[in-house]
Amino acid sequence: IEKELEIDNLLEHAELREAFRRIFALSSIGNKAFQDGEPWKQRKENPEAASSLLRTLVYLIRDLGILIAPFMPVASQRLLGYLGETQAVWHDIGTFAGVSQIGEIDYLFTKLDDDLIDTLRARYAGSQESRNEEKKVKIQESLPVETAMPSVVTESIAEQFARKVTLKIAEIIDVQQHPNGDMLYILSVDTGDPEPTVIVSSIVPYYTKEQLLHQRIVLVQNLKPANFRGVKSRGMLLAASDPKAEPHTTCEVIFAPHVAIGTELLPEGTQTPAQPRSQVKADAFFSFPLYTEHGILSIDGRPLLADGKTLEAKQYLDGAVG
Repeated sequence: IEKELEIDNLLEHAELREAFRRIFALSSIGNKAFQDGEPWKQRKENPEAASSLLRTLVYLIRDLGILIAPFMPVASQRLLGYLGETQAVWHDIGTFAGVSQIGEIDYLFTKLDDDLIDTLRARYAGSQESRNEEKKVKIQESLPVETAMPSVVTESIAEQFARKVTLKIAEIIDVQQHPNGDMLYILSVDTGDPEPTVIVSSIVPYYTKEQLLHQRIVLVQNLKPANFRGVKSRGMLLAASDPKAEPHTTCEVIFAPHVAIGTELLPEGTQTPAQPRSQVKADAFFSFPLYTEHGILSIDGRPLLADGKTLEAKQYLDGAVG
């Protein structure tokens, strides 16, 4: 249960990659318990111990089915279906109730043969960016010298950030406690668009509802939507933390009280791209090193500006931002 709670905490803080890794580490623990417990032997020598182990493992499998739902919803439904638990919800994790009969089961995943693995590895080796670069090189090599494409100018981190990420000033117009998450608020924010945007944020331990209501924040507006305990979050707010403290123990929301709603933030010296930005995945966003330097929200050595104004943290003056 302790490890499941750790995974739950990682998901609440949008640390999706680490959460995914720990889910499969938990499945490995279950597999080891099965092998070490040898229930096929214990069912004769100690049937009570065998029964207890198998019961625990069945509910571990049920919990794994719930935990993988944000990553593999189809596999989650199939796995829970084997246990007759298609209606299982997050609050069922760690409990020992609900599974009354195991139905017909099948392979959850099809094993890839070695030839297919080699084919896929050759096709998808490296990043998409590197494969595109290889294509450009091949095209240039095939062209006459006078028609060869010009070399691509390398973008700075700040320029990449400006091209990919939309930061907007938004005002919190409603704050509700998430019904299925003790550390989660459901925030409705006004971005200047006709309809408010709903985001889920794990800042309950740090701010009361009253401290947040009508505050202006920095919203990552084009973050790919994600489900948090049944509520779809369509963005995230920016907050600073103390780099010297343990992860997830400090939080200071970056407020922008004197900046107009809907104002875009850009790294100094960059511009809004001509083409609309697409949605950005959480791990791609977190790959950009945002931080506070002497309190000023910055990236790549440049302050982030809203109508020429900097935004500042009051407490964590030289911390990470996410």
